[in-house]
Amino acid sequence: MGGTKILTPIAMDAIHDLARQPFTKEEEEAYAEALLIGHRQCHPYYKHIIRRLAPQRARRRLQSLQDSGVRLLTYVQEAHVALKDYKVIQFTDLIRALRPRVIYEFGAGGSTCLFAELLQENHRKYGIRGALHSFEQSEDYYRRMSAAFPEDLRSYVTWHFCETRYAWRGPHRALGYKKPHLNHPVVDLVYVDGPDHIYGTEHFREYPFFNSDLIDLVGGGVQVRCAVNDVRWFNKSFFEHFLSATHRCDLCLTHKSFMICPR
Repeated sequence: MGGTKILTPIAMDAIHDLARQPFTKEEEEAYAEALLIGHRQCHPYYKHIIRRLAPQRARRRLQSLQDSGVRLLTYVQEAHVALKDYKVIQFTDLIRALRPRVIYEFGAGGSTCLFAELLQENHRKYGIRGALHSFEQSEDYYRRMSAAFPEDLRSYVTWHFCETRYAWRGPHRALGYKKPHLNHPVVDLVYVDGPDHIYGTEHFREYPFFNSDLIDLVGGGVQVRCAVNDVRWFNKSFFEHFLSATHRCDLCLTHKSFMICPR
């Protein structure tokens, strides 16, 4: 999840000049596909799973944590962040299966604490000391999460407060973090939930943007074992444009996401 990023008028003018250019054919196709996926996700079958079954399944996952999820839920409440049931299910199962050593999270939130909980669990059970690198663009949001974060989970997380960059990536306009080079040749799990739109006018959500950080990682030679994109269906076409030769994108509508894995 992202937050408000205040920019100078000059910076906003430059962004608006880029954003106001007509949609490219590839951008239009990506947003058209996103609408179709969104309609599929609204099918009564998926609504039933998400609204009726997911809360029970998420509760069981939370109860399986060391303190039955009390620490995690306290953080969510105090930091005023969201943690959806379907995310609890997906990431609990995924991290227990992957046992990752390195996780990148683009857009911090409730998932940040969940990741840290599961990294601590893997460390305790299997001796695997995993590390989470969480990238966030909103200083206020970042401070709230950091202040509420459980003390004994802090050593599993490195926070990166970053500015964002809005620029062309081929025929797409993409938003990404200005990341430090972290020198991880392998990243076991990437979670794409940001950065969010850069706000400057009430109509800025009408402008095209795709999330470029996964593309940047893979293009820079980083081996990504698994990536999860949350809800932002327009990214599917964008990722496939750049990664289809080496990666597949699989929809997971019950978890409101799609996964990107090497072929």
